[in-house]
Amino acid sequence: GSTVATFYKTSPFTAGFITASTRAVIADSIAQHLDVCNDEFDIKRCGAMVLYSGVILGLCCEVMFNHLFPIMFRGETNPLVLAVKMALFDVFVNAPLLWLTPAYIL
Repeated sequence: GSTVATFYKTSPFTAGFITASTRAVIADSIAQHLDVCNDEFDIKRCGAMVLYSGVILGLCCEVMFNHLFPIMFRGETNPLVLAVKMALFDVFVNAPLLWLTPAYIL
């Protein structure tokens, strides 16, 4: 337990990349297995999911939520207002510009 927690605290970018990539491999493998139109495992598709998830979801989310958001929303003392502001920024700025664009490119 504490070794894993220490790893996540001392190496957040590596931990984020590994976690997001692992989840992507598992999710894409299950999706490909359940796809009735596809009989073969598509390694290129899985690799694209690993790269997207590792870089965008693992690394970019670490930077955005743990480094930029605290600076951008500094001074907001009401937790509910803070949560709403962060959620709205994520939905209307991050999603269309950062999270979805690379997904369509890959």
